[in-house]
Amino acid sequence: MMRYLTLTCLLYSGSLPLSSVVAQAPFCWECYQARTFRQILDSFAPEPPDSGFVFKGNDRPSRVLAVYAGEKRPLSAVRRKFIRAYYERVLPQQQKVQFDEELLFLEDSLRVWLPVQKQVVPYFARELTPGDRVWLYVVCPGGPLGAKGPDWVLIVNEFQKP
Repeated sequence: MMRYLTLTCLLYSGSLPLSSVVAQAPFCWECYQARTFRQILDSFAPEPPDSGFVFKGNDRPSRVLAVYAGEKRPLSAVRRKFIRAYYERVLPQQQKVQFDEELLFLEDSLRVWLPVQKQVVPYFARELTPGDRVWLYVVCPGGPLGAKGPDWVLIVNEFQKP
């Protein structure tokens, strides 16, 4: 039986990758180190529960190979609130983005739900079929901290078929 991991991940994609919006430079594929979701999550120090949102200074640019499951679900209110806070505080000049749904990705025994920007959701269904492997280029700016501990948010800046 697969272990379920409540892992908040965001998909930021659009006409420009996030790094281009922030730095006005081409997307730096080489800036992303190959890691697993588990390695990213295990690299963070423990945080006290119920302490609000945590925005990390080192966002750990990572390239993660995952499997597209083809499933989606509505985005929760707490994840929507973190996304809004991140864009308002860290990227205030960024165009408003809307996140309504999460897509499911698999990595070994982990089931990882990634919130996906509304206008990007259709591209996954067009470019990928369930079971396809995909490289996800992610950063982790932090996340909300609840009674069960941190729910780290991974933002996917770009994706590619291997």
